[in-house]
Amino acid sequence: MLQQFKSHIEKDKLCNKHDTILLAISGGVDSMVMLDLFIKAEFNIEVAHINYKMRESDSDDDEQLVKSFCIENNITFHNNEFPKELKEKGNFQEVARDYRYDWFQNLCYEFTITKIATAHHSDDVIETFFINLFRGSGLKGLASMQSMHGNIIRPMLPFSKDEIYKYAEVNNIKFREDSSNKSDVYLRNFIRNKLMADIKSKSENYIKGISQSINNINRSQAFITELIGGNYLNKLNETEWFIYYNSIENINDKTLLLYYLLKDFDFNIHQIENIINAELLSSKVENSEFEIIKDREGYFIRKKSALFVQSIIIEKDGVYDFNDKKIQIDTINTEEQGLNYSEPGIQYLGFETIPFPFILRKKQDGDTFKPFGLNGVSQSIKKYFVDHKFSLTEKENSLIIEKNEIVLSLFPYRVSEDSRVKAGSTYVLKVREL
Repeated sequence: MLQQFKSHIEKDKLCNKHDTILLAISGGVDSMVMLDLFIKAEFNIEVAHINYKMRESDSDDDEQLVKSFCIENNITFHNNEFPKELKEKGNFQEVARDYRYDWFQNLCYEFTITKIATAHHSDDVIETFFINLFRGSGLKGLASMQSMHGNIIRPMLPFSKDEIYKYAEVNNIKFREDSSNKSDVYLRNFIRNKLMADIKSKSENYIKGISQSINNINRSQAFITELIGGNYLNKLNETEWFIYYNSIENINDKTLLLYYLLKDFDFNIHQIENIINAELLSSKVENSEFEIIKDREGYFIRKKSALFVQSIIIEKDGVYDFNDKKIQIDTINTEEQGLNYSEPGIQYLGFETIPFPFILRKKQDGDTFKPFGLNGVSQSIKKYFVDHKFSLTEKENSLIIEKNEIVLSLFPYRVSEDSRVKAGSTYVLKVREL
């Protein structure tokens, strides 16, 4: 099983020895076996565990098992307790899932972790297929979970539940059984304990047939996505995409088209319908990782900004990473060098003295500046956007250059009257995006 585990990781390029992998470990047999396999495969790992406090002392015992294992094996352990106020909020399974993945992604950002591994196995794939079938899902919903989605990997997909139990027994893996899994209150448990059990009792070949059907659906889904994806979904950068209205105006079923286009972004068809039918510009729908915003020219898709850097301090010339952008800063002494205003994508700011340090940041509500050309009149950046008919993409791509709490520039669009290059500007700041 270890060799098959490593082969699956290598074949699907799930991770490598340079990655730091966050393992989602509940204490159950699936995740504890995954943890053992990752240790034996000698990857760099950390462990994350959420205590949902749903089974009284049993939940605490689950946490203690995982924590003790990590201490004994010198593995970094991250733990979290599910907030009480969220337990009464909607469908618990969905709320818990969103909270769990939000926390995992935040851990990745905070501790420079590159991958998240979950212990989903082949039985989970079939159970998910039936859940989505009962809910009336389309082709996308019936396609199985993939071995990799973004930075989330599923290295246990080649193995069945029976194989996992057998490995745990042979290798003396300690784990805990979740007593709530025996209850048929949740649809997944009903499928696992009743439907799947009945199917297996008839013939194991039925399970193989279902798995083959799911594989066929996956291939069809991948083909459709590849066929239509490149014609409509425009990638702006590593975190932002755009779909123009005029590119889809002749499509009869726009909901279905967007549903397939955004397959990898995990939006359901009801969210797609809501954003298409939204009357107001800047209306949005979101999930745990992405959001779609209705813009004047189309649909703007982006990774949620909670994971983004909001500001950096610029203390000297150089190239600075700001989320998905690279910003080059150069100081020019005008007594020694002239300025080339015809150079595209360049912004010049004038100063009488060396301008460092200053702040480069995302725009904020309430920002104001004195746009060059308005004779020193102060204006909110929000109004400037409206007056100049900025698209949502242009708004999101803008940055603020600030010093002493004064906005010097709306980069790359307009400098402030306070920082325009004047006759007395001995030093000029040259700013451009690479």
